Amino acid sequence: PLHPVQLYESAALAVLFAGLWWLFPRRKFDGQVGLTYLLVYPILRSILEEFRGDSVRGFVIDGVLSTSQFISVMVFITALVQITSGLFTVKQALAPFVLPGKPPAKSRKACDPSSGKTVAVVSKRSSSK
Repeated sequence: PLHPVQLYESAALAVLFAGLWWLFPRRKFDGQVGLTYLLVYPILRSILEEFRGDSVRGFVIDGVLSTSQFISVMVFITALVQITSGLFTVKQALAPFVLPGKPPAKSRKACDPSSGKTVAVVSKRSSSK
């Protein structure tokens, strides 16, 4: 039976767009949203390839892995390595600023009179016992 794969893909990409839209303000590092797309799209593409009705498409492994699925696997692996690396880098970068058991210091923005640039000023913690 033939399936309307283009409609399936349109619906799946609309859901993916909504997920990426939700992720954007919550991202942990630059490029996370794009890498998330490159992580999820190959999965969608590989699933949709199974429903295609054309028999004249290329296969890397006859009858098992199509060319599009092979490319999807490569893109998925690359995105997974990059997103894992990005999250690890963010965790390492934040480690010196967060002390276990203590809340982070409050900061405010102020204007540096010598340069005229806006800078973050960290206030000292008040220790009232």
